[in-house]
Amino acid sequence: MINLEKFCRKSHYKETLTEPFSDDNYTYAADGSILIRVDKIPQIVKSYPSINPGKVLKENKINGNEIWIDPPKFEIIERNCGGCKGTGKIIVCKECNGTGSLEFSSDYNDYDVECKSCFGADIKDQKCEDCEGIGKYKEYSNPIVEVPTIIDGSLEQIEIMINGMYLEMIQGLPNIKIALKGKAEPIKLKFDGGIGLLMPIENQ
Repeated sequence: MINLEKFCRKSHYKETLTEPFSDDNYTYAADGSILIRVDKIPQIVKSYPSINPGKVLKENKINGNEIWIDPPKFEIIERNCGGCKGTGKIIVCKECNGTGSLEFSSDYNDYDVECKSCFGADIKDQKCEDCEGIGKYKEYSNPIVEVPTIIDGSLEQIEIMINGMYLEMIQGLPNIKIALKGKAEPIKLKFDGGIGLLMPIENQ
């Protein structure tokens, strides 16, 4: 079964699209830049009444005139997270020992002040939020590819740039292919068991 979770929105500041959802006929996953549709999975009952992915897919439906190609190759470079130095955990402040404050006394008063090394953050043995505890982050190349497209009966090569992060997401879809309807249009996706759309990067 296809892992739909990876196509969902990762940020929880917005409540929608953070998990797969279904309508009467299909199950979807999306994050605002990519949309994946598969046959309905009965166990996924989440719905977003205000979102109509079927309309978007209908506007960009597969019509049989597409020229399908393999997604382009891309590069991934893994680097250590700067927030945790590759440990996956927030490093305990050496000045305040993770308390976020310092206490000391003079002949006149007792003081409890914010630690200026960590600025008051209680950073005892916590999972690093910057890398979600992995210790590393990925940098992706964003390849530029020419996609053959039929426009007004003529064959054209349309140059687009694709976000490497999304190329990594879709590379595990069985027999994944991409195609274009025209310039400044979403990239059509098809694979065994489903279809989808992906927004290209605007190529300056």
